[in-house]
Amino acid sequence: MKQPNERSTAAETLDSSAGTLEVPVKATADCEPPPAPLGTSAAAKATPVQIALVVLGVVAFFYFARPVVLPIFLACVGGMTLKPLIRSLSQCHIPPALSAAVVLLLLVVATTIGFIQIGRPAVTWMNEAPQH
Repeated sequence: MKQPNERSTAAETLDSSAGTLEVPVKATADCEPPPAPLGTSAAAKATPVQIALVVLGVVAFFYFARPVVLPIFLACVGGMTLKPLIRSLSQCHIPPALSAAVVLLLLVVATTIGFIQIGRPAVTWMNEAPQH
């Protein structure tokens, strides 16, 4: 056990069952009381300039993080949109991995057919553009 010196009046005890060190501190007359913990009033005093800087920082972050955040966001939206279809195929005793592959394949096929259908009039308009 540590011997108290003239500056410290604390007694140290070791709790072997919990493995923690307890340090009871006796207050002396010349010691200052500990500072009061910060309340909610100190945290609520944000100035309008600080709020504007935080908003501008968030907007700048999303602007520069767009190449990373946008594909992740679209993947999450697509996953949430297609999850009920995958779940219904799983209830028909189709493994989830196979049902996800089937849904993804159907999505790719539908997108390809859509682009082909839209592309035909676009090619016609491009070929007729020099004549007009």
